[in-house]
Amino acid sequence: MVPVKPRARYLPTLTQIVTAEELMEGPETVPGLPGGAVVIDDDAIFRQVVVSVMPAIELRLKEELQTLVEETMHQLSATLRGEVEAAVRTALAARTVDTGGG
Repeated sequence: MVPVKPRARYLPTLTQIVTAEELMEGPETVPGLPGGAVVIDDDAIFRQVVVSVMPAIELRLKEELQTLVEETMHQLSATLRGEVEAAVRTALAARTVDTGGG
């Protein structure tokens, strides 16, 4: 039998710290603002965070699906084994009755 590893019962949290500089490819500065402030585009941040996080999410999804498949296969295997054993016992019992009555 395949040992079934326990599935995690929580969602992972984002632990990577992302700076504005990492998010922006050549951030624009607004002339006239103190210190040449950086304009942060929310859409660009959103896209970059999603692109950064999706590989980890996809990996986690694959792991969860693999665990689910393994658990399901283990349960199906046990069920099918029970059904096969019952069918074999029934067939042997019927053979014994047919042979013994002869």
